[in-house]
Amino acid sequence: MFLENRELVGYGNVAINSPLYPKNSLMKTLLNGDLGLAKTFFMYLILVAFFVNIGVVMVPTISAEVLTFLLLMVGSVFSIPLHIGIYRAANKYRGPKIWAVLAKLNVKVHLFSFIWAVIFSGLFVYIDGYLSHV
Repeated sequence: MFLENRELVGYGNVAINSPLYPKNSLMKTLLNGDLGLAKTFFMYLILVAFFVNIGVVMVPTISAEVLTFLLLMVGSVFSIPLHIGIYRAANKYRGPKIWAVLAKLNVKVHLFSFIWAVIFSGLFVYIDGYLSHV
């Protein structure tokens, strides 16, 4: 029967009442790394980054403080769970090892650049505010 079995990529033909059938929400499935490495990396990370960058280009008239705050919020809300999911999906990846290693390296580089951006954006906003009062 159609409703008794589902064809899931990575799960095969699994019964709905089986413990192997993913019943979690999208966020929990993403955080557990159960979506798969390619889907998590390309579909979620690349598309989210694309739309965030388009949004940044479309609103250049916002002040530096507001833009910094928005970027940090978007980065925190979307980027952190995505990178956790990518790292965990790389741990579960069964294909060529190079893709898992590159995915983990990408997560570490993004984490370092995100921390770097937070420090320097806050520093630049502080210096700009200080210099405007001098």
